[in-house]
Amino acid sequence: MDVGSREKRILFVTNPALSVYGGEMSLLPVVRRLGPTWKPHFLVEGSGPLDTLLRKEEFPVYRMALKFGRPWRIRRLLCLVRLVNLLYRRRIQLVHVNLHFYAGLVSAACAAAGVPIVVHVRNMIDEPVEVSFRKYDGIICISQAVRDSLVTRGRVREAEIADRLWIIPDGRDVSSFRGRNRGSGAQGIWI
Repeated sequence: MDVGSREKRILFVTNPALSVYGGEMSLLPVVRRLGPTWKPHFLVEGSGPLDTLLRKEEFPVYRMALKFGRPWRIRRLLCLVRLVNLLYRRRIQLVHVNLHFYAGLVSAACAAAGVPIVVHVRNMIDEPVEVSFRKYDGIICISQAVRDSLVTRGRVREAEIADRLWIIPDGRDVSSFRGRNRGSGAQGIWI
């Protein structure tokens, strides 16, 4: 088999709330269009609408809690071991964290397993995150404003991430909305 045609396994770590929100609605069309060499897997917190949707589309889905109560250090360590095991067992070659909130924990597992990690930043950054963002192999921001908040409020030095940062706005197929009124309160606004 040609090395270029080998299956590439990517693990998408997504939505800790179990629901389907904008980040998932933006991610799923991209995942559905991945070429035949990509094999997407998903890690979710537990059962819920997102888990159901992914399983209905026949994606491999793994459930694992990434939030911890007390004693959080022991639970974090156990989760880290389980994540590393998952990466090895499923031969994952790339991890994509769809929301940056759990990227620190997932990044530690990726480092232990030797798997690159890409973190998708979908919201404004409100606090310093510079230490954790030094570890990521790739960073995707959905807008220039999100990228600017990462640099200013997140205190991530632009020079440290410039070669591994991309601004990729979420794309939406709006064809199904053509000719429709945006809502009962919208006066004559059409797409």
